[in-house]
Amino acid sequence: MVTVTVNAGGAWHLPRRRQERRSQVEVDPTDRSRHGRHPPTDRLENTSASGDSAGLTAFQTGPYSGLLTTGDPSDHRENRMKTELIAAACGFALLATASNAQVPVNIAEKVRAAGQAMDPTISQLYAPMFPKEAWAGVSIQRDIAYGSDPLQKLDVFTANGAKGKKLPVLLFVHGGGFTRGDKHGAFYPDNITLWAAKNGMVGVNINYRLAPKDPWPAGAKDLASAIAWTKANIARYGGDPNRIVLFGHSAGANHVADYAAHPEVRGAEASSVKGVIMLSPAYSTAPSARPNPYYGQDAADLGAASGQVTRLTASPYPLFYGYAEFDPPPMKATASALIEGVCKTRSRCPRSVELKDSNHFSEGMAVGTPDQQLTGPLLQWIKALPAKG
Repeated sequence: MVTVTVNAGGAWHLPRRRQERRSQVEVDPTDRSRHGRHPPTDRLENTSASGDSAGLTAFQTGPYSGLLTTGDPSDHRENRMKTELIAAACGFALLATASNAQVPVNIAEKVRAAGQAMDPTISQLYAPMFPKEAWAGVSIQRDIAYGSDPLQKLDVFTANGAKGKKLPVLLFVHGGGFTRGDKHGAFYPDNITLWAAKNGMVGVNINYRLAPKDPWPAGAKDLASAIAWTKANIARYGGDPNRIVLFGHSAGANHVADYAAHPEVRGAEASSVKGVIMLSPAYSTAPSARPNPYYGQDAADLGAASGQVTRLTASPYPLFYGYAEFDPPPMKATASALIEGVCKTRSRCPRSVELKDSNHFSEGMAVGTPDQQLTGPLLQWIKALPAKG
């Protein structure tokens, strides 16, 4: 087994990823002994859990037992009230409430203290939940090329014994403000495709070309190419080429939403996509004099929530939307705008979850831990997706 470790990423303001990657290998994602050049705010060595998260590790928890609800009537936060009113008016389920929050106490306290600040040091409390043992039973193939650009690479996560089966495929797209990020880090975002492999799916985790060098529509087109590769090749890993679910976080959620919203970027691979998961994307809800590094200034409608509402309403794909209680204001405003706007067409209203005691970083890092606010209802939603259509 060859060990490869690269800079962590998948979230805003983390370091720009390396432009050259090693060839396809099987790796131990928890071994950071060879490279591991993380900045001080992302350094995970010599950290330990404390408080309620001590001793908790990934996948040491039972099946999700929560029921779908319409949310609680809490009035402590204006955005939450607005979202619940939207849910009640549109008749869709708000899938997470304070009653089923499972964030460890010490993590919840740190998140509340930081508020909406973009603080990646929360990773120091999640990293101990992913010891080497958490990765047992899963095979990982790294840096498979799906295009000619050095950044057009993907990883495939499969549970032992998956080959020969036809399992649903979860294809994950990392964030990074359109300009940075990576599919592979010290534990995040690998934990998301690990979770997929541990829950009856095949996980695919992609890199893609970055702005400003490669602006719109490079990200959406790269996603289309990655889906096409997956459709053509995933059967040999035990995946069903006709049951692919897209999942993006932050800027990655924009790329996933853009793929769903813009038929001009889709090709023959589009029929294999069965659902779209958006975790805290960011679209503009007010005019800005500052150009977006990916969408640009002249194409303001591309990055505007209002235009995206129209396009997502017309999209053929089922939608799932997640966001954190302590997301930064742009993500909170986007959540309100997209959910309210798309839900004006009742049949298109997405399943939605607000993640209590979570922020923009922790919402993704919690995937695969005992905190199942997102993964519990998400797994239910994936299982309920039609196999055809």
